[in-house]
Amino acid sequence: MINLNLKNITEELLSSFLKAGDLAKKKSQQDVKITIKTDGSPVTNVDLEVDAILRNKIVNLTPNLPIISEETVNLEQKNNNKTFWLIDPIDGTKDYIKKREEYTLNAALIINLKPAIGIVYAPEKNRLFFSYGKGHAYEVCNGKKIILNCYSFLILNYLF
Repeated sequence: MINLNLKNITEELLSSFLKAGDLAKKKSQQDVKITIKTDGSPVTNVDLEVDAILRNKIVNLTPNLPIISEETVNLEQKNNNKTFWLIDPIDGTKDYIKKREEYTLNAALIINLKPAIGIVYAPEKNRLFFSYGKGHAYEVCNGKKIILNCYSFLILNYLF
């Protein structure tokens, strides 16, 4: 059984998400270099820079856990790990390329094939969502931390 302090890990990662988001916003106003991956989808130099920022912090916090990132994953190799980090440094790369606001930076810690930590940051909207463990979900919007009521959300999903 893996023993991690999910709250501390999550809170330590938040500053890296803010840093990566600032970088993404700044770089979107410059020339973004685009290449096409083997699966036909685009990847930018900013995807890779954001990936490096998040990956470096994650390795520092949890050095023994593997990281699977959309931008660096080897699609020929099957993942047999039950505990790992899953990163999509810029989800919505096509929107990012078109300078739209609809992109996010994402990471999740999966433990025994179940999500244990989740972080989603929408830099252009200045909204950061994160959760860890059971019942701990938050939004930071314009610097204000809001506790999200997961229980009500689960009941609504169950009823509808």
